[in-house]
Amino acid sequence: MSGSSRVLSVPARIFRTLALLLLTYQARLLLADLVSLPRALGLCLLLSAAGVLLGRTRLRPWVRLAAAGVLPFALRLAFFAAFGIAGAILPGLGTDGLFPAFDETFRPLLPLWIWSVVASDAAERNRSFAVFEAGLNLALLALLFASQGGFRVTLYSHPSLLAAVAAALLFLSLAVLALLAPRGSGRSPGFPFRLAVLFAALALVLLALLGRYSEGAASRGGGLLKPTLFRFDLARYLKLETEISLSDDLVLIARKDPVDPNVLVRRFVLSEYDRRGGFRPGPGDEGIPEILPREPGSWEVPPWEGRQSLEQEYWILNLEPGALLGVDAPVSVVPWKLEPGSSFASAYALSSRAAVPALSLLLGDFDPARTPPAFALSESDRDRYTRWGDDPRIRALAEEVTAEAATPYDRVTAVLSYLRENYRYSLKPGAAPDGNQLSHFLFRSRKGYCSYFAFSMTVMLRSLGIPARVAAGFFLDPDTAVLEFHPVRADMAHAWTEVWFGEYGWIAFDPTSREPAPGESFEESRGTDPALLEGLLREILRGAREAATPEGPGPASDRRPAWDLRRAAAWVLRRSWLLAPGLWLALAVLGRGIRALRLGLLKDRRGRLLAAWESLEDALSSAGKHRSRGESIVDFAGRLDREGRGTSAEDLEGLARDWERAVHDPAPNSEEVRDLEARIRGFRGRVRSGIPAPRRVLAFLDLRRGLRPLPGGPGRRGGRR
Repeated sequence: MSGSSRVLSVPARIFRTLALLLLTYQARLLLADLVSLPRALGLCLLLSAAGVLLGRTRLRPWVRLAAAGVLPFALRLAFFAAFGIAGAILPGLGTDGLFPAFDETFRPLLPLWIWSVVASDAAERNRSFAVFEAGLNLALLALLFASQGGFRVTLYSHPSLLAAVAAALLFLSLAVLALLAPRGSGRSPGFPFRLAVLFAALALVLLALLGRYSEGAASRGGGLLKPTLFRFDLARYLKLETEISLSDDLVLIARKDPVDPNVLVRRFVLSEYDRRGGFRPGPGDEGIPEILPREPGSWEVPPWEGRQSLEQEYWILNLEPGALLGVDAPVSVVPWKLEPGSSFASAYALSSRAAVPALSLLLGDFDPARTPPAFALSESDRDRYTRWGDDPRIRALAEEVTAEAATPYDRVTAVLSYLRENYRYSLKPGAAPDGNQLSHFLFRSRKGYCSYFAFSMTVMLRSLGIPARVAAGFFLDPDTAVLEFHPVRADMAHAWTEVWFGEYGWIAFDPTSREPAPGESFEESRGTDPALLEGLLREILRGAREAATPEGPGPASDRRPAWDLRRAAAWVLRRSWLLAPGLWLALAVLGRGIRALRLGLLKDRRGRLLAAWESLEDALSSAGKHRSRGESIVDFAGRLDREGRGTSAEDLEGLARDWERAVHDPAPNSEEVRDLEARIRGFRGRVRSGIPAPRRVLAFLDLRRGLRPLPGGPGRRGGRR
C-alpha cells in the first residue's frame, strides 16, 4: 500500500463522492430520458469505490491509468454475468430486458465512468489533485449556469431547483477544501474565518443569480407579481409597483368546458380601499372561499339570474396547497387524495355558478331601484364597496367619461372602453413624483399593468356610487388548452374588476389594454415545455379521482408542514439583501454572549488571566497598536509606554510583567489573580474610552474575536516570542 494512501480523511471522501454524484445527476438531465437516474448513481458510486481501492495499491501510475479504463467494462461484464444467471433461473422478457436497459445508461456516460475511477484514484494518492478537483467542481458550477443562458431554465422545472443543486455543489466543494487544509502550525489561524466568508459571498452570488433567473425574460402581458423561491402565489396585498417582472413557470393545470367563455379564475378579492394604502382584502366578502377544505364541502350562493353550472378541475403545482381557485361563484368542492410521490401539491373538483354569454343583454336593463330586497346590499357593504378615496379629479374624470351613459351598465362599459382605448400596457409604469401611483397612471403616464387598470376602473365606478371591487387570480388562455386542460403559468396572473348588479350578482369586467406602451415590447412567452406538460397530463389521466378524507382538524394546508418551512425559507431568501448582515450580526452577538458566559463559568485562574490579557490586546489593536511578530508581551508593553500610551496611575510594562509572573506561577494566589484581572480590565476600559465609536463597532463585528475559543494554557498568546 502506498504511503500516501491516507491522504484523504473519511469525511473528505464522502464529500467528494457526493459532489461526483451530483455531477452525475446533472449529466443525466442533459441526456433527458436516455439514462436511468438510479442506475447512473449506482454505477458512479461503485466505480468511485473501485477508484479509491485502486488508489490504495502500490501499482505504478500507468498501470493504474490503464486499470481505470478497464474497470468500467469489467463492471459491465460482471453485471451481464449476473443478468445471465438471473435469466437462466427466471427466463422471460423481464430478465432479457436487463441487458439493453443497463447499456442505455452505461454507454452514453462512459467518459463519466472512467473519470469517476481516475479522479477517485488520483484524489486518494495526492492531496493536490483533490484540491484541484474541488476547484474543478466550482468551475462546473459556473458551467451549470452557463448551460442555462439567457436567464431561462430548461433543465429544471423551476429556478429554485437549479439554485439548490448549485448551492449543494458549492457546499460540498468548500467542505472538501476545508478538510484538506493544513493542520497544526501549517494552518493559517484565519483559515476557517476566510472559508466562511468565501462561502457566504458565493452563496449571495447564487441568490442574486436566482433572482435574475426567476425574473428573467418578460413575456406578454397579464401578470401581477414575481414567483417566490419555492412556489408562485399572489401577494396578500396587491400594490402598484413602479416596475415588475414576469415568469412563465407553470403554476397549475385547470380543466373546464372549452366552450364556456369564462376565462378568469379568481383567487381572492380586494374590497377595502383608502388613498394611501390602496386596495386590500376585507372581512366577510360573500361567496369567496379562499381555503381548500379537507373534505367535500359546499357553499350557499344566492340564486342569481343569468348563471349556469360550470364544472372545473384544478391541479396545483406551485401554489400554496390549501389555495382555492374557481370561476365566478363556487358552489361545491371535492378535494382529491393524491398518490404518494405526486407532482402536484393538491387537486380538487369544483362546481361554480358562472355567467352565461347572454348575461350582458340582461344587464342592459338593470335598474338598482328595482332590485329585489333579497339581493340588495346592506348599508355597511354598500359603504365599503363604494369607498373611493375622495379624489375630486377621479370623480370628475368618471363623470366626463360616463356623461352620455343612460344606465348603470352603460356607465360600467363606458369606463371599461375608456381605459382599454386610452391607456397602454406596461411592465414599467414608472414612479409618481408625489407617490400617488394611481393618479400618476390616470392623469400623466397612462401606462401600467393589469393592477393599474383594475384599480382605476374600480375607483372610478365607486366615485359614481356603483359598488365594485378588485379580483385577483389567473386568466385561462383558450389557445393553450390540450384536451380541455389549460396550463396556467405565472405570467397569466391577472387582476380585474367585479361590479355589483343586484339580482345578477357580481359580474367580472377586464379593463386591461392589450396594446403595449409606446417604445415597449414584450418577449413572446416560450409557453409550457411540451415534455413537462405531457408528463403531467399523463399523471392526471391515469390518477384516480378519490375524494380526500380528513385526518384531523385544520385546513388542507395544515397537512403539509413542509410547505410552511418552504414558505419561511422563501421569505428569508427573497430578502437576501438583509440576510448577510443580519446573519453576521447574529453570529457576532451569539459569539460574544457565549464567550462571556464561558468566561464567567471558567474556574481555571491561568485561563482567566490569558483571556483578560487577550481582550486587552484586542482593545489595543482596535486603537491601532499591534504587537509585532516575534515581539514579547513585555517588550510590546514597554514600546507602548515609550510612545506615551501608558497612564500616570500605572504603566503598561509593569502590568505586563505582573501578568507574566502570575501566568507562569504554578500555584497563583486567588486574591492576586482577581486583583490583576481587575487592573487589566481597568486598563482596557481606559484604552477603549479613547477608541472612536465606528472602530468599536467594527471590533464587535469581528467574528474572529467573537467566535474564537478561550485561551487554553500559558504561552498561547503570552508565550509567543
